[in-house]
Amino acid sequence: MINNARAMMVFEARKKSTGLAYVMWFFLGVVSAHRFYAGQILLPVLQILTVLCFGIGLIWVLIDIFLIPNIIRNYNLSLITDLERAQ
Repeated sequence: MINNARAMMVFEARKKSTGLAYVMWFFLGVVSAHRFYAGQILLPVLQILTVLCFGIGLIWVLIDIFLIPNIIRNYNLSLITDLERAQ
């Protein structure tokens, strides 16, 4: 876990919120705003392309409702790991 106060402050400033990700999912789920928020780039772009090319955005939106907590947890855990490595 993070031991120094500065690293903890950086973590608190950079961590992502599951609640905000759900709000983004609700309003902008078809354009994968919640995944961009979680620092992902490739998968959201692929999701947008499938929506534009095949019109199957609803499938992605329904799948993501269950994946958001894990996506945000993984982002925050990788942030902790990066901050520990930087110490």
